Amino acid sequence: MSGILPSRKLIGLVLATAVLALATVDLRRRGFVPPPLASAIAISLLLVNLALCIAGLMIRHKLAWGLYLVVSLATSLVLGFATPVSAAITLLPLGIGALFDLIHASGRPW
Repeated sequence: MSGILPSRKLIGLVLATAVLALATVDLRRRGFVPPPLASAIAISLLLVNLALCIAGLMIRHKLAWGLYLVVSLATSLVLGFATPVSAAITLLPLGIGALFDLIHASGRPW
C-alpha cells in the first residue's frame, strides 16, 4: 500500500467533507451562517475534496480516484456543489419525484 492515506480513510474523509457541505447549506438556509462565510466554507470544502482526489491518485485505485476527480470538477463547475456526494444527496429527492411523476404520467390514457 503506497500513497498518503489508504482508500478507506480517503473515502471517510470524502464523506465527512460531504456532511460538512450539507451542514453548511442547512445552517445557511436557517440563517445561522451569513452568506460570505457560507461561500468561504463551501470553497474550502471544494478545495479539500479536490485535495483528497489528488491524494487518491497516489494510491492503488488510481482510475477510480481519477474518475472521482473528473466528476468532482464537473459537479462543482456545472452544478455548484462542493462534492458529488452532497450533490447526489441534495438532488436525490428531485430525481425520485421526477421518476414518480413519469410513472404516474405514463399510466394515464391519452
